[in-house]
Amino acid sequence: GDVFPKSYGGRILGSFMCVWGVLLVSLFVVTVSDSLEFDHSEKNSYLLIQRLEYREELRMSAGKVIATMYKLKLLTKHLKNRLSGNAFLDSSADQKILKNADFKFRRMLLEFRKKALEMRQFEDNTELIFLSK
Repeated sequence: GDVFPKSYGGRILGSFMCVWGVLLVSLFVVTVSDSLEFDHSEKNSYLLIQRLEYREELRMSAGKVIATMYKLKLLTKHLKNRLSGNAFLDSSADQKILKNADFKFRRMLLEFRKKALEMRQFEDNTELIFLSK
């Protein structure tokens, strides 16, 4: 505010320069945003990569579920063989071990279901979510 145009010509020129500056900055912003946005082929490639990554995560999660289920079955079979028929899971330590194995299996199953749900909800317009990861 200390220096300002005093004549009408200076004020008009100053106003014109302000508008011109706003237009130049807006054109620069539009140009940069257009260059950063995916075109159609890039978008399709990105979506394909995301789907493949989801499929791999889902496969790994399914493998974890199967492994924990197998370990739970082996543990149950081992405890049944070790203890007599009526004394199955008499000790609290055996119950705790079996409960922990069951908890781990259920946790892995919930993780698998969550990944499967995320994969089903994946759509073309959700690319911004994955770009922010």
